[in-house]
Amino acid sequence: MFQVFTSLLWLLDAYWQYVGFTLFSITFMEAGTVMQRMKTLKSLSGMSAKAAPVLCWRSKTWVEVGSDDLLPGDLISAIKKRLARMVHVVPCDCVLVRGSAVTNEATLTGESTPQMKDAVVPDGSDRCLDMNGADRVSVLFSGTELVNATAGAAPKDAPNPPDGGAVAFVLRTGFASAQGELMQMIEFSQQNVSSDTRETLMALGVLLIFAIASAAYVFKRGLEKGDRTTHELLLRCVIIVTSVVPRQLPMQMALAVNTALMALMKAGVMAIEPYRVPFAGRVKYCLFDKTGTLTTDRLVPMGVVCLDAGGSDAAPRSPEPLRASTNAAAAVLAACHSLVAAEDGAKGTKAKLVGDPIELTALQALGWTYDARSGRLPEGAPPRKVTIRSRFHFSSALQRMSVVADVADDNGAVTTSTLVKGSPEAVAALLAPGAKPAWFDATYASLAEQGMRVLALASRPLRADERHGDMSRAELERDLDFAGFVAFECKTRADSRVVIEALTSSAHAVAMVTGDAPLTALHVARETTIAAAGDEALLLTPDDAALSGASWVSPHAPPRRSPEPFDPAGSQPAGTTLVVTEAAVEASALKRGAAAAAAVGDGLEEADALAAKAAARDAAEAEVWTAVSLSAVVFSRMSPQGKARICRSLQKHHDGPCVLMCGDGGNDVGALKQADVGLALLAGYGDANTTGEGGYAAAGEKLAKAGGSASAESILNAQAEALQDARQNSGKVPMIRPGDASVAAPFTSRAPSIRAVVDLIRQGRCTLLSSLQQQQIMVLESVISAYTLAALSLEGARSSERQMMASGWLLVVASLAFSYTSPIQEMAPQRPLGSLFHPSIVVSVAGQGLIHVLCMRMAVKLSTERMGDAALKAVDDLTAWFTSMWSTPFLPNLLNTAVFLVETSQMVAVLLVNYKGRPWMKGLLENHALFLSLFLSVAGVVVCAWNVFPYGNSLIHLAPFPDDDFRWTIVGLVLASLAGTFVWDRLCTALFAPHIFRAQLAEGKKTTFADVQPILATALKVAAGTFLLVNGNLVLICACAYFYNQYSKANAKAEKDRKAAILKAADDGAGAGK
Repeated sequence: MFQVFTSLLWLLDAYWQYVGFTLFSITFMEAGTVMQRMKTLKSLSGMSAKAAPVLCWRSKTWVEVGSDDLLPGDLISAIKKRLARMVHVVPCDCVLVRGSAVTNEATLTGESTPQMKDAVVPDGSDRCLDMNGADRVSVLFSGTELVNATAGAAPKDAPNPPDGGAVAFVLRTGFASAQGELMQMIEFSQQNVSSDTRETLMALGVLLIFAIASAAYVFKRGLEKGDRTTHELLLRCVIIVTSVVPRQLPMQMALAVNTALMALMKAGVMAIEPYRVPFAGRVKYCLFDKTGTLTTDRLVPMGVVCLDAGGSDAAPRSPEPLRASTNAAAAVLAACHSLVAAEDGAKGTKAKLVGDPIELTALQALGWTYDARSGRLPEGAPPRKVTIRSRFHFSSALQRMSVVADVADDNGAVTTSTLVKGSPEAVAALLAPGAKPAWFDATYASLAEQGMRVLALASRPLRADERHGDMSRAELERDLDFAGFVAFECKTRADSRVVIEALTSSAHAVAMVTGDAPLTALHVARETTIAAAGDEALLLTPDDAALSGASWVSPHAPPRRSPEPFDPAGSQPAGTTLVVTEAAVEASALKRGAAAAAAVGDGLEEADALAAKAAARDAAEAEVWTAVSLSAVVFSRMSPQGKARICRSLQKHHDGPCVLMCGDGGNDVGALKQADVGLALLAGYGDANTTGEGGYAAAGEKLAKAGGSASAESILNAQAEALQDARQNSGKVPMIRPGDASVAAPFTSRAPSIRAVVDLIRQGRCTLLSSLQQQQIMVLESVISAYTLAALSLEGARSSERQMMASGWLLVVASLAFSYTSPIQEMAPQRPLGSLFHPSIVVSVAGQGLIHVLCMRMAVKLSTERMGDAALKAVDDLTAWFTSMWSTPFLPNLLNTAVFLVETSQMVAVLLVNYKGRPWMKGLLENHALFLSLFLSVAGVVVCAWNVFPYGNSLIHLAPFPDDDFRWTIVGLVLASLAGTFVWDRLCTALFAPHIFRAQLAEGKKTTFADVQPILATALKVAAGTFLLVNGNLVLICACAYFYNQYSKANAKAEKDRKAAILKAADDGAGAGK
């Protein structure tokens, strides 16, 4: 609308040709946007679930209604066969009140493991339903796949549905549901993709002041001269004010982010919150989950350590094969799980067992089978049969799960027992007195130090007078007997180490945030270089004797150094790898918070004292979390809430976006949403991307023979290039589909690799810098435009429509090339400036604007002096004379010609000087389109100044210069604008951002003749093409076209062979490393 408004203003000033050109451009661009939008909406409409009949309890009977007619408060039947028309999609958010179900929530969270859902159990409290927390195990979310559903026991007054489905209470429907929220996020991801709006508005405010001052001066001088009507003066003043916003600004600001989105999509990264792309350029801290992110989600059973491992000493025990498990350990491993049977609907097809990979692996290693319908595990090693009676799902807060099951021995005797599986720390606290063996801690530590994931197993037979249905979870899980340990190993992804090294070398702080054990996490951290292999590790543990409530201790047995008290206000131990657990941080935070609260509030009224104590407690707890977040590199045994708290602590310590979190969904959702940049890796890739060091070594040998680089990064780059070559670039904003992205995070990667983090940061830096450059250009272009309009208006002159269209086309091409810049492969340690109001930017822009205004002022002064009052009066008289409503006469004159050439060259100088280039994005010599457009602009100014093509000059209404002295003076002003602003900008960078100046200087020193060759080759092609077109020899044109086509094919084939050689070497290396 603003563009149309400014166009109408120009129409009022009789610029109908220019207005037509502008409106055509706007309409053409908006038509393309509207067509893309309609295509998007049509695609979204096709992806939404179609209405299907659902049984609903209304008027005390089960009736069939359409799923689109459901309302919150309805009771519905959830059954797979009835939802077959909807591809088994749950039609709304609902909570199970009777029965059980299994759902696949991959479209929402990216978690491919089916989730078991049980009916909600009233606990007698008046709390609200926590859909995404404690009660999530009872909620079916809209858009998720219903794998299975089972009816429960029904009261007489509300019978079960006749179709045998589970009964659910409708919570949310339509766009208020989980799928509706995702659809809205996907739909609106196509909009609002501009950069920093706040700073842009602040800059526009400053420019508005400048424009109003210019307009006021023009209005005052116009009234004093008395040669124009008030209407004409007001119109000219409004045009000067509206020139603050360049006409191409909305397009340029959206292009930077849209270009980034397309580049990320080609790299396999989907964005549902595009405005966060520039945030990635400001990231300082990169947090990674362990399992499924740095490592695979496929676990390999390494063995079991049972209670009867022999001996009573404290020496660690070695694991044995799972088939050697004792009866107690086998019963826990076989029954303590959440596996479900998924049927595909085909008759005679055996249901497939799905669930947590660690539980599937354990069951297979034991040699047991599982009947999901009966809940029995028959035909296994002793004990012979286990029947699950009730189940308590895994809780990240409790770090365990449990079941009550009937265990049958070889003699047929059945014992009802509580079977518990969880972290060793959690299970140890539940063991009966004397049940913990002496080797418990040593064995656990030994297995964890090898990078294994260790689970503790325990059980307790129920007494005859104990009825499990009447007992709480806490009562069932007390006084347990230890059954043993089970150890699993998951491989580290092949490129995790390469990515972490790239991040640390580019000055990013990297840490691991995981729910796994401290020693297991430390092992993976050292494998991936998050933690230095040679540094000593210290573990933060709760310590009631310490003032802070926690101490740093050696995690190894025996301890390698004495404990050190934890001091949040002081410095942390240097030269060590710090590992923390959430329990230790919470213990310290609570103790220091209580001490801080006790020290304040005396002498205050009760309400004020309570407020002061709460504030002191919060500040002390925040101090503990901040100290830990800034110093530790491994955060272990972290709950989802703890992971999010780490992100918040880092964010509070820094102004602006600074935290990136990368996880695989599920338990990482809280942190992924809390972080400034959250990247979710879709789960379900198993052992993908696990090439070992041996594979890369073998690949390196192949590459060395081929004359290529042997680094893992070069292989990954080649794979990424091959992927990009296989995709088509539509040139539009990428369209995201449910399943491509998840609501877990703003960004989702479908590749089993954390390499997407590097892609996202590189693209974020490029986008951030592009947005900043565009803001600088907007400010300078507005200053030049406003002053030029004011200068011409004061002298009674005006611009030619043809000039405005010619310069507009040229500058639009340069602006598009400016926006379509791309990042370089390497990540520099220096981050680009992120604010338009940084001293380096502010002083540079102010100085550049002053230089441009002074040069323009000199050009206007020289022109008016040469023309004289009589010539200026003639221009003014002709401007005031209209021959018809369709034509505004224009008299080419020296003032207009000089102003046009200087203004055009200054616009070019703005683009050239403020293009930052390396070390974050491709340099000016690498951006061929931008370089050529700028070069042609400067060359065009010189050609027009010397009147090389008189017909061309007359076509755009340029008057010849009177003599060479004037000509050289104008060219000197052009060069002064270009050279002066360039030197001033770099000087400001050197003074206010010396680290960036040094990086740019270092990149400039690397420039060789080979870097200039592509530009020279392109220039030669343009010159040759121009010569051929001017020459008009058809035979010569055809011959040149043929030879150029053959040359291009040969180059393309050579490049394809090079990439194929790199990929083949990588594949051969992967095979050699297995």
